[in-house]
Order: sequence, then structure tokens, then C-alpha cells
Amino acid sequence: MGRPLALLAALSISSTASFAQQPSSRITLPGRPGIPTPGQMTPGARPEFQAPQTTKAPPVEVPIATAKPFDAGSLQVKYQGGAWQLWAGPTLIKDFGRAEIEAREALQVFRDLRVNSRGEIGGVFEFWLANDEAPSGIVRNRKIISFNPAGLRVESVAGTWCLRDDHVILYNFGPSKSDADAALAVCRRYGFNQLGFIGQPTPFLKYLMLDRNAPPPKYGPAPVVPASARMTAREDAWRPLAVPGAGIVGTVQPLNNRQLELRRNSGKWQLVADQTQLWEFGSSEREGRTVMLALQQFRCSEICKIGESGFGFFLANGRAPGGTVVGLPSRPINRDSLAVRQVDGAWGVYEDRRRLFDFDANADAAKHALAAIKHYQFDTICPIGGGHLGGLNLLVKARGF
Repeated sequence: MGRPLALLAALSISSTASFAQQPSSRITLPGRPGIPTPGQMTPGARPEFQAPQTTKAPPVEVPIATAKPFDAGSLQVKYQGGAWQLWAGPTLIKDFGRAEIEAREALQVFRDLRVNSRGEIGGVFEFWLANDEAPSGIVRNRKIISFNPAGLRVESVAGTWCLRDDHVILYNFGPSKSDADAALAVCRRYGFNQLGFIGQPTPFLKYLMLDRNAPPPKYGPAPVVPASARMTAREDAWRPLAVPGAGIVGTVQPLNNRQLELRRNSGKWQLVADQTQLWEFGSSEREGRTVMLALQQFRCSEICKIGESGFGFFLANGRAPGGTVVGLPSRPINRDSLAVRQVDGAWGVYEDRRRLFDFDANADAAKHALAAIKHYQFDTICPIGGGHLGGLNLLVKARGF
């Protein structure tokens, strides 16, 4: 065997608007282990060689999501636009649809806990704070489970990323490991050890608390299959996206295009479906309305995402959205000219020499995206949303429909 080599590679990943550049690799040779002198050895002993010391890379610190303050003294339940909503002054805190009882229960819980700020990660994970600390106190109508904060971790369960301890799955983040990691960082920062629910069997609201006097829950041996806390409709909606010849390439989430609604909240336009915010368009009402009308025009009923790449598209009842693109910005694509290429260290889907979609260092995601485009026979890109949809694209089948 040759001497061990330690290879340290550094890869700098750019944003989706630019290519990544690959710096040169650097190889370091460990020092030769010292050989003891005869005076340092006892009779019959063998020289003891110490393994070369390796330096572990420092763990990547995940930024702590911030919570936006609101006026707790002005919390109230309102009925407007056909929905029961929880407001704090001019700020919409939570939309409960037709569930008046749950809206009023949430108002009582927030008053009991004296929460005055709210944070959100990925539209799935919400956390509430009281004066920048974990809320703690006696809550009426308690529907709470305790968990072990020391055992919290992010783990892939049945193809989706979950936040769990040894026994209970607390949250389901679908394909987004980064959202799950961010939620874990929040839980560690504030020390939450209890999870509360409002609404059943599907919760309208989940909230985290800290019971400073509660001992760690006693469960016994960890099960092979963990139990699951109740999931909100958005958490429970993820299902695998399978493409023939490529296998499972991502996840599918249902979209109720009949319930799409454009709302203005705190000066920002938001597209909402089933009381869940999907995207925010800032001051651009026009962009939000264009997206809403396009999704309704093509009867989009699923949001598909490829792994954690951010790339995604819409389907209409499991098929490519089809129809005329008159009135929408559009650009045809030739599927036969599409290929996955790596240019300057970044992977992308190209049409001849034109780059259509960026995937940075994620070659598998680029290949899966191309497989999906060919499988669903997309032939047109409609660039809508003004960048507010993230990596989601409206891809349609406009020819031969």
C-alpha cells in the first residue's frame, strides 16, 4: 500500500444567475510517522505508529430564521372574504378558512402564551415567540405532545425530509432538506420541547413551546418505524414524482387552482390557495395576477419539484398543461436538441448552445429534469412570475394538443 493521501477539494457554488468556478485542488501529504529509538522501546514491544492527524472541516452553520414582531394587544378574529382570519392590527397572522372555532382557539392560545412574533420556513414550519424567547405557560384545551430536544435531527423518511426525534416525526418538509435544517436550527436555538395542535384530524395550526419543568419523555427502545405527529394539509400532501426510465426524481404537491386568490397583506401581494400562501410578489400585483390566471387557464393541479435543486414545473391532472399560449410570454423549445452539459463547473440543461436551466453542481438534478421534460413532452416555456416563483417554471405542451 502507498502512503495515505488526503485530498482537500474546495468547490465554490455561484447563484443560479452565474456559473460556478472550480478552483484547483490541493493535495497535502501527511508527515511520516516518527520511528522510536531503541531506548524508547521495551523488549518484545513493537514500534507504535500513530495515525496521521486529520483536520475535520468545521460544521456549516445554518442561519437562524428571524421572527417578525406584531402587536399582541391587537390580536383579533375577523370574518372577511368568506374566511375566518386572525389579525394583529393591519397584519394577517393566519387564515383559517371556514373554521371559526379553530380561529378563536388560536386566538386564546396566543393570548395565553403572550406571543408577539412569528417566523416561517418554507411554508411548512411556523414558530411563535414571546419577547424573543420560546413561549411557555399553561394553555387551555391542550393538545400537546412532548419530544426530546436532545434527539432532534433531520432525516429522510420514505423519500421526504423530516424533523424528528428518536420516536416521533414532528414535521415533513417534502424534498427540502435545507428547510428541514433551518427548522432544526430554530428548535435548537430556542430549546422547544413541546408541539401543540389546533384542529383535528388535520391541524390548521402547529405551534412549539418550552416547558422548563418537563423531564425528557420516557419512551423505551426506539421503534423501527417512528410514530408521526399530526401533519398539516401541506405537510401531508407530498408524494413521489416518478419518471419512467429515471425512477423517483422528486415530489408532487397538489394545487387547488379553483381556490387561487390574490391578496394584499402589509403592502405585499400574495397568491394563496386553501388558506396557504404559495408565493409573494412584493408590490407587483400584475405579476401575481398573471401567474394566477395562467395557472387557472391551464388548469394546473400539481406542483412538481426535482430533488432539492429548486427546479420545478406544473402538471394538469398528471399531464403536461396544454393549450394556446396567446396572451402569455412564451418561448418554444426543441426537445430533440436538449442535453445536459457541464460548463465552467456548472451543470445545466441546454438547447444546442443555449442554456435553459441552471443546476450548479447538481448533475443528477439536471439529468432528472431533462428526463421529466422529455417524458411530459413539454415544448414551450412561459416565463411568468418575474422571478417570484423561485425555480418553478410554467412548461406547457402547446403544439399538437
